[in-house]
This record gives sequence, C-alpha cells and structure tokens, in this order.
Amino acid sequence: MSLQAPDATHWNDLAASYDRVMGNVPQMHALFQEIVSHIQPDTATILDLGAGTGNLLIQAARARPQAALLALDPAPAMLERLREKVPEDVALTTLIGSAHAIDLPDHSVDTIISNYALHHLTHADKRVCAQEVLRVLKPGGKFIYGDQHCRRMGGPEDPAWVADMYDLLSSKALHYLRTAGLDRMLLQVELIPKFLRADGEMPVPVEYWVSALEDAGFPPPLVVEMDPAPLLNRVIVATKPRAS
Repeated sequence: MSLQAPDATHWNDLAASYDRVMGNVPQMHALFQEIVSHIQPDTATILDLGAGTGNLLIQAARARPQAALLALDPAPAMLERLREKVPEDVALTTLIGSAHAIDLPDHSVDTIISNYALHHLTHADKRVCAQEVLRVLKPGGKFIYGDQHCRRMGGPEDPAWVADMYDLLSSKALHYLRTAGLDRMLLQVELIPKFLRADGEMPVPVEYWVSALEDAGFPPPLVVEMDPAPLLNRVIVATKPRAS
C-alpha cells in the first residue's frame, strides 16, 4: 500500500495481484489482529490510512460493525478493489489522497488505523502525517499503526546503511519463503532496489515514529513488538489527549 501521489504510485499496477500474494502471510494477519485489538469498543468512525484493498479495514469492520468506515489511499485501483470487497450495507467512504494531507475536518474521527503503508512517506512527510493524525482525531481518539521498521537512519549515500538494509531485507525474503511462500519472497526481492534507493520504500527505526508523534503532541505511545522480532514489525498505539 503506497502513499505516494496518485499519478506516481506503482501500487495501481499491483491491485489485481495484491490479495493473492499477501493473503496468506501470517505476519500480516498477526499485525491486523493486534491493531484491531486496540480499537475502542464504542468507536463510531474508523479511518484507514493507506487502506489498499481493505484487508485491515474489513477486519476492523467485523470487530466494530457499528463504525462508519473511511478508506484513504492514493491508488484508485486499490480503492476500487476495496469497494468490491466491502458489503453494500457497510457505511464506507473512500478518499484518494495521502496521509500527510488528510482531507477531513479537525476532530472528526474516533480511530485512525494503518498497516504497512506509512513507510512509503518521505521522512519529512512522516512528521507531517503525525501532525495530521493529531488534528483529525477527536480528543481521546486512538492512532493504531502497524508497519515494518529498520535498524538505523540513513540513505543510499551511506554504504553502511545500504549494507545493513540489504542484510535486513534479504533475511526477510528468506523468512517469507519459509512462512508465506515463493510469491511473497519474490515480491520482497523485487522491492529491495526500491528500499536501497529510498524510492518510495523508506522505513525508519520505530524510535523515529515515537519522536514524531510526541513532537506532534501525543503522549508517549505504546509500542508492541511483533514476532518474529528480526522482521522489525511493530504496532504503535498513540492516544490523543482529551481537552482539559
């Protein structure tokens, strides 16, 4: 799931195959379950940033059937696939756009969720996204964010960072082969050059997101380490302060 501009994202081309490749990845389903477990029982609105084909949002809707759903993604083809999967009687609004410029009013959403999407933002836009999330959430609302992370900050100009990223990504590819199959491994291998060039694939250490959220005005968030630890999948749960 990408959060690049709609005319730049390559995820439009992957919409048809995304569910087939990702549908049986156990690590992804574990992230979904952890994210959904933190959604407040009485939530009335759920916004998914980088909703893609809707796999996380659909699970959230099953757990909180009373909630109205909002799906934001820059890839129209992904959102079209999402609309095909969501039952007609579910209240769903789709928005084409990016998580660093959310076209919703202040204090309008109870819960914001996201999975494997926000690492596509530039590092500067990640910090803008944290500010946007705080703005859009109602007081007391939650931001529940699952994603892959890396071990250190850096970029393609830093050989040590490139070597560390390659080690992490190649280890992930082998793990996916053992646990999720060849197609998931090959997708990981296909994306390695984009990670190493920071071309739309730009994970950061989890501490970067913690800092961005705290700088935006959130109290220190909860960070849940997901198994297996070497994949560096984490779920971050941040709660907007209530008005004093």
